[in-house]
Amino acid sequence: MKSEKPAGMPDEVWKQVQNLKYGEGRVRRKAAWALSEIAHGSAIPHLIQALKDENPEVSGNAGIALSEIGEPAIPALKQALKNENETVRQHAAWALKKMEYDKAAVAHLVDVLLKEKDPKVREVAAMALGLLKHESAIEPLIQALKEDDIEVKKAAFQTLLKIGAVLEKKAGEGSKLMPEGEKLLKAITLVKPHFRPNETDKIKTLALHAFYNDKKGEINEKNARLYVKQLRAHEGHLK
Repeated sequence: MKSEKPAGMPDEVWKQVQNLKYGEGRVRRKAAWALSEIAHGSAIPHLIQALKDENPEVSGNAGIALSEIGEPAIPALKQALKNENETVRQHAAWALKKMEYDKAAVAHLVDVLLKEKDPKVREVAAMALGLLKHESAIEPLIQALKEDDIEVKKAAFQTLLKIGAVLEKKAGEGSKLMPEGEKLLKAITLVKPHFRPNETDKIKTLALHAFYNDKKGEINEKNARLYVKQLRAHEGHLK
């Protein structure tokens, strides 16, 4: 049963919201696009809901609409970055990037990663940081590799690899990296070749953490393989 039009919502927005919620695929796609052209804040909660639409054209247009609405959509998009639905997180991250708000979104997610009590929420925050791929998230993600929760560790590790891939491309193009970026790229380059195909998540996270934090430069190309081998030998005693 369709609900009544909320106070303050323009008639055209209401019409398109109804199409977005109840129409078939083509109608929903056009409705989301129409809402991007109207760009009225009253449509925000409905567009956030549409980010999980099974039709990628609908969810994509909903993301565009939210980016066109701009600043009023930022709080809802920040919340959407913590959604368990990966598609929702992807579109929210894209919208924030398009609005050039991604740096502030990174700061928000880092705060969640470091302070949230629920490990599932911390895990999702780590995965969302992998969509934004910003160097400022490196240190907190490295810290998360020592988490008690293995799923948070795994998410942080995968995100660091994604950031590393971006950094490798930037370095290849001659772009200057932040010091944290240089350290991460060096650590990944040293450690990744020595992982076995069936390497455990514990070894991968511990090794990357150790290689990144090698302040004395004791780990190099010659002994990196031995270091990983030693971690395997003592895996049962490692936290």
